[in-house]
Amino acid sequence: MINRKPGTVVSGSIRRAALYAGASGIVWATMATFIKSATDVLATHGPLAMLEHGAVYGIILAGIVGTVLTQAALHHGPLGVSQPVMVIVDPFVSVILGVWLYGEHFNPSPVRVTLGVLGFAVMVVGVVFLGRTAPSFEARAPLPSPATA
Repeated sequence: MINRKPGTVVSGSIRRAALYAGASGIVWATMATFIKSATDVLATHGPLAMLEHGAVYGIILAGIVGTVLTQAALHHGPLGVSQPVMVIVDPFVSVILGVWLYGEHFNPSPVRVTLGVLGFAVMVVGVVFLGRTAPSFEARAPLPSPATA
């Protein structure tokens, strides 16, 4: 048994939760690329052609793996660690995959780039703030009643 103060979490579990959450975010971003690919095939070749391409099967696999990793992240650590990591990693990796795999590009306008970076920074701050205000569901020692005090 590990001796620790009530309300504290062992650092290994926080690290494990963050790693599972990061992996979950990557898998959900990958699923988004599979969805884009599957809808491209659907739009150009029809529904039966989707079964001949791997994107549909990638969606199924990514959904299963993403769900398992998300549940592992939520199981191994506090919500205040796992949720912000998942929510931040997913769009970040989605942008990278969109640029790399689909040739999407940014408008090089300094105003748009600045607004995009500012918007991402505000999202990160908001998600971290919300994660820190998440309720703790750890067992706490009962307070002594006035009759026993």
